[in-house]
This record gives sequence, C-alpha cells and structure tokens, in this order.
Amino acid sequence: MPVTHRGETAGQTVASVDPESAADDRMAHVGHDVRDEELDWLTAHGDELAAKYAGKWVAIDGPGVVAVADDLVPLLEQAHAGGRRHPLVTQIPLEPIGNLVAPAP
Repeated sequence: MPVTHRGETAGQTVASVDPESAADDRMAHVGHDVRDEELDWLTAHGDELAAKYAGKWVAIDGPGVVAVADDLVPLLEQAHAGGRRHPLVTQIPLEPIGNLVAPAP
C-alpha cells in the first residue's frame, strides 16, 4: 500500500495512504475466509476438544491446537511464544451448546 509522507507536525510524521490502493488491499481476501482450515478442523474435532479441553481457551493454527490455557492472556502468550501470531482463538464450552437455532413457532 503506497504511503506518502507529508512532513512533520509537532515532531510527528504525517502520512497519507492512497485510498484506492488501500481499498484494493482490504478487498484482497473478500470471498475467501482465511480461517477455513482452522474452522474445518474445529468442526471435525469438536467432540474430542470438548472431552479434553472443556472450559479451557484453545488456540488453533492450521490443523491443530497450538496452545491451551485457563485464561485468554496466557493462551495468547503461549501461542506467540510458539511463533503463532494470529491463531484462531476460542473457549471450549463446559457443556454442549445444543441447537442454536430457535424452533419455529
């Protein structure tokens, strides 16, 4: 994304971003979920995760769990320490959620 520097104001560099190229960058992933692999793996292994990690936070990157913790901050610290900057993060419910669709009247 091209950035143009316009000088300094009170010791801070002021920059502007070309709006057209910024829009192109934002649209690069439209129509493609960057977490398809993780979501598919999570769906396929939901029962296993519920049995093993109920109530825990898990980080998934690619096809598998890369970190597990009781709280979110330690989970992110573990994931980042392992080189995983942007894992899919979720908390495994203590009990099955059941049907999330309300029954028809």
